[in-house]
Amino acid sequence: MVSPPAGPPALLSAPLTSALTCPTVVTVVDACALAQVACGAVRDAEPVDLITALSGTGRSNPFGAAHIVEELQRHLPRIAADTGVPLDQAQAQLWKRMLPGVPIVDLAIGDHLSPAARLLLRDDPSLPAVARGDADDAPTAALAQFLAPTVILTQDSVFARFGLAVPVDRWVGMAHGLLRAAGFEANLDVSVRVAEVAARLAWHTAAWAGRAAARHPVLAGAVVALAVLVCRHQGLLDSARWRAGAISLRETAGPLLERFAAASEDHALTRARLVLVEASGEATTEQLAARHLARTRSALTPGQLRDALAADGVRVPATRLKAAMREHPGFTRLTGDRYFLGRPALPDTAR
Repeated sequence: MVSPPAGPPALLSAPLTSALTCPTVVTVVDACALAQVACGAVRDAEPVDLITALSGTGRSNPFGAAHIVEELQRHLPRIAADTGVPLDQAQAQLWKRMLPGVPIVDLAIGDHLSPAARLLLRDDPSLPAVARGDADDAPTAALAQFLAPTVILTQDSVFARFGLAVPVDRWVGMAHGLLRAAGFEANLDVSVRVAEVAARLAWHTAAWAGRAAARHPVLAGAVVALAVLVCRHQGLLDSARWRAGAISLRETAGPLLERFAAASEDHALTRARLVLVEASGEATTEQLAARHLARTRSALTPGQLRDALAADGVRVPATRLKAAMREHPGFTRLTGDRYFLGRPALPDTAR
């Protein structure tokens, strides 16, 4: 008698999902970098700008601190003039195409006291230039640590001075590398999910066949015998044919595997070059909620967020999550008691 499988492997998805062990990083953008990307996209007639492309990968979602709205309005005319593009086209690129994918996150007072923000708040003119911060940029550092781990895209050297970002002359190259890495991770994530679904489907099919064979062993034996006869008639049991097929498969798969290996190496090198703003201390309830919502870019109820955090091994009651998100200015409450991180980036005149 044929016994059906007792149950699915307990860690069926572990070998597949282990390929995605690197943490998902969120991108925090400053005003001048956004303005430069917008003007460059207009000048070069790019169909998709860098920030929109990053947002589209779903693996490095961009966010901005509240102060960048006023800074964009102040700096965009100058950067458009320096770049040689019409201001109205730069404004359309920025506000209508790019910034809909860059939510603005308002921070609470306590969030501005994070270690990264305190570094930039040390802007005493008596300090040496290498140790002097810039209080105007402290909100960006605070947001980066609030959503950590993050990458700051900036043209301001003060972040590099304190080890929070790459040097100014490397930020564009780093951003394009981040885009490649995020795209690789997004494609790998899709592949892992497809493979996992296929594995589960195969197990369920095998389990069903095992149960059917256990209930009807004579019929199962007849089906197997018929299948063997059909395969022999079609030449599917010919060892030479199988060897030829294996050779053809290797020839086809070889170039694909080489490209995958090259992409994997590029991804590893790019990730190694990133300058990350890491989390500091034990995460607060607000940070736990914000960091998850920043990576999923979705609106969740407190109960859904509780379950999602629990799946990652973090247990927080839904009541505590709800109270934290209701009281913190960085979350937007939507219909159905769903919460979203951030608000739309709009010019001050449109708010």
